[in-house]
Amino acid sequence: MKVIFLDFDGVLNSAAFFRTCREEGAMFDPKALAYLAEIVAATDAVIVLSTSWRKHWQYEQAKSDSVGQYIHTLFREYAMTVVDKTPCLSMFDRPEEIRQYLKAHPEVEHFVILDDFAFGWEELSEHLVRTHYYLDSGLSAEHRDRAIAILNA
Repeated sequence: MKVIFLDFDGVLNSAAFFRTCREEGAMFDPKALAYLAEIVAATDAVIVLSTSWRKHWQYEQAKSDSVGQYIHTLFREYAMTVVDKTPCLSMFDRPEEIRQYLKAHPEVEHFVILDDFAFGWEELSEHLVRTHYYLDSGLSAEHRDRAIAILNA
């Protein structure tokens, strides 16, 4: 199984996106969502939420709060499947949350981490495609291409 560990802030949105789209009230950049959908289509990967937004999402849409239901609906519109979320240890221990998820799910053969978090990746760093919330516009064509290469290696 191929998995995309997905952060939202800095990946599906960015400071630049919010500056230009503030009045529209959008939470996620449609360009970034399209790039993510292209990764999924090119690799047949599923999505595991590693974002702090995962607290809103439950596998069963009816059990999600309003933000989680929005995530379900939006990802379905882009033909993407969210299958799970990482355990929640602490705000700054995302690498360990992913390590624990991988240990509990040996069926994961290939994975990529889409995140803007900078520290602690160590042995996971070769799987990291790092975006930047302030320095760029979230997920880009370059990030998409690197993610596809990692997942299809």
